[in-house]
Amino acid sequence: MGACKSTQVGCCIAIDHDESIILDKPTGKEIRYGPGWFCFPVWWDASVIKSVVLQNNQYIIVKHIVDSDGKNRSNDIELKQRITTNEKDVFLNDSNNDDMQLIEIIRGPQIFRLQNPYDQVSDIKLMLNLTSTQYLVITDKLTGVKRVENGPQLFCPRPYDEVSEVKNMYNLSSTEYIIVTDESTGEKSTVTGPLLFVPKAYDKISTVYNYVVLNHTQYCRIIDSRTGVMRIEKGPKTFALGPYESFLQSSGQNIFDIINIDTENAVLVKNLDTGLDELITVPQKFIPSFTQKFIEIRQLVKLAPCKFSFDLRIIESDFYT
Repeated sequence: MGACKSTQVGCCIAIDHDESIILDKPTGKEIRYGPGWFCFPVWWDASVIKSVVLQNNQYIIVKHIVDSDGKNRSNDIELKQRITTNEKDVFLNDSNNDDMQLIEIIRGPQIFRLQNPYDQVSDIKLMLNLTSTQYLVITDKLTGVKRVENGPQLFCPRPYDEVSEVKNMYNLSSTEYIIVTDESTGEKSTVTGPLLFVPKAYDKISTVYNYVVLNHTQYCRIIDSRTGVMRIEKGPKTFALGPYESFLQSSGQNIFDIINIDTENAVLVKNLDTGLDELITVPQKFIPSFTQKFIEIRQLVKLAPCKFSFDLRIIESDFYT
């Protein structure tokens, strides 16, 4: 509010207790606080600004700006680091101009009054309300270092934070698992449920997998791609694959039926070491080894007992003649 009383002598403006006036003089800018009347020459520019009322879930970003030669600010206003939400506030070169900037986060609840007429104040921003199952990945734009902020909390960024979208933690059941890759080292690990899993800053998460389930008549073959070690898992069993493990498939199959060898059935396999075919006839629950290739199941042929009679005298007479 206010009015220019004389266009030739000067202007006067009245401001309230929650307002300030920025006077742009030929020698620089200065700020004055209400309440009261303020008069100034007509060749000065003036703007009235209100104090910013911040609730407990709100914040603003303030950029403290000064030219490198220090001419475009009032000499009586000290521009220095101030303790806010970031204890590492530093001057940052702005690529758009030659000014130096100190970015400060002002968080509520409080009433903020502008201290430096050269400061730039952002619009009021809302803090992020993270639930107990949500998290954020934060990147420091000055250093490139990442960190994770997880709920429950009311999160307010630091001055140079780049904030990701809100993400949900991984709620793994007792039959689920994931493969986690640390992109800073390349190492992989298996995380199994039941667990509410919060990834670290450099973690890359696979899709959620279900445990491998084998009943008492099944088996599977697994190879570790890092070590080359192979193993056979036999049911009944449930398990998760290791971070470098995969199935050894055959004809597009991952899981195979155990072969029942009994008095009527045998198994024909090829020995991969010798190249010879082998017929396995010993009754057992048969699982081919890594050196055996299954060919087919064969039925055993049963022969009836042989019955015959002979005359011993005839044999003896033939023997002595």
